[in-house]
Amino acid sequence: MDLFTAPRPDHTPPENLDDAELATAIDSLTRKLRSVRASLRTARLAGISVLAVILALGFTMLWVGPEPFLARIFENGDAVTVPTLLAWWGIVISASLFVGIVSYRLFAHRMAIVRGWKNKSRDLERRLEHAEGEARRRRPA
Repeated sequence: MDLFTAPRPDHTPPENLDDAELATAIDSLTRKLRSVRASLRTARLAGISVLAVILALGFTMLWVGPEPFLARIFENGDAVTVPTLLAWWGIVISASLFVGIVSYRLFAHRMAIVRGWKNKSRDLERRLEHAEGEARRRRPA
């Protein structure tokens, strides 16, 4: 990109554009806003799907978690010793911590992406409103 070229019409204040450039800028901003909203929607859907996977994994771990107790509750199982019980719950708790830490990192990154798209969307909406307001002001009554 050349350093001394004029900025694109959609980055110039609408007051400095002629009618054709203003129409081009409005069209460009509308397309960008549609694209950003689609990206925001995709980022939110990805976050929801990651949440669903994490919840499913958590419920699976809870269902499988008390394995030494299931035989005692639903059948005539063997007696569970305290070391076996502590070892099993140690495994379940450490696996839960691992899933929790990984999911936190995934959500922290995903939420940063979503915040970025929200800010971009707000900025484009503001700029598009400004440009459309200028176009309405220029139209004869």
